[in-house]
Amino acid sequence: TLFEAPTVAQLAARLGGETNNNSYEILIPIRAIGTQPPLFCIHPGGGLSWGYASLLRYLDRSYPMYGLQSPEFSSEDTISTSVENLANKYLLHIKSVQSKGPYHLLGWSFGGYIAHEIATILQSQGEIIGTLTLLDTYPTRRMTANSALIQHKPKRQAIRPAKEKQYASRKPNIMDTIESELKQSNNLLSLLDINYFDTMMTVTKRNVNMLTDYRIKVYHGDLILFVAIKAQFLHQPQSWHPYVSGKIHTYDVDCNHGNMTSPKAMEMIGSILSDHLNKHSEQLAVEETR
Repeated sequence: TLFEAPTVAQLAARLGGETNNNSYEILIPIRAIGTQPPLFCIHPGGGLSWGYASLLRYLDRSYPMYGLQSPEFSSEDTISTSVENLANKYLLHIKSVQSKGPYHLLGWSFGGYIAHEIATILQSQGEIIGTLTLLDTYPTRRMTANSALIQHKPKRQAIRPAKEKQYASRKPNIMDTIESELKQSNNLLSLLDINYFDTMMTVTKRNVNMLTDYRIKVYHGDLILFVAIKAQFLHQPQSWHPYVSGKIHTYDVDCNHGNMTSPKAMEMIGSILSDHLNKHSEQLAVEETR
């Protein structure tokens, strides 16, 4: 409600009223009002897009913002089994808000793969991509379309019943520890109850498994890439060159991978992203006057 009704007058009008919006829906309006094409932000591996809300203060108010979240939190849809399937599912929700381009897409971590995939799908449909922004997402060797580089997958052994029982007995303690750590750090996710923690663990595991068979396609356009320079494993931005035909705009962010949506990181990311959005808007305006 604060995102959608940021002024005192708008909040006053909603006090005591009912709302149909839910923080766990697939498409959540972070800011539903604006004259420019919206920015669509795809969730990281855990499945929630709440962290993107801090971008609001840095983007011009003319840009609406929406978050896309895993269907498993709202139980509104069937479970996706591939990146391509999930991207097509999210695209239906995106088009329910914006039927024609240009589209602005952003994804962090796992969400970066989904954003890139949605961009290629839209281009295959003849649509225009305004901006494609990735937060610390990189291709891996097994994602390549070249079969000669695809490594054989190791066979997975079934978990023995005794091991499953042992894990089940430890699970509540693990959840309690995670919840305690999040609350101490004032993390937004500390608002989750234990059932949603379980869902997040399931969603994370399923999303990671989706990447095993995913093959990245080529995106025809420029890419905006933010790199977490304090990440444990520093990836190479140039790994995107085979999958991006245009220029790769790379920006270093002084944080680790898990803190890309922290207030400090978002301040830098939001300022730079705002410049790119405004430049694209200005270019469109010039083209329309020709």
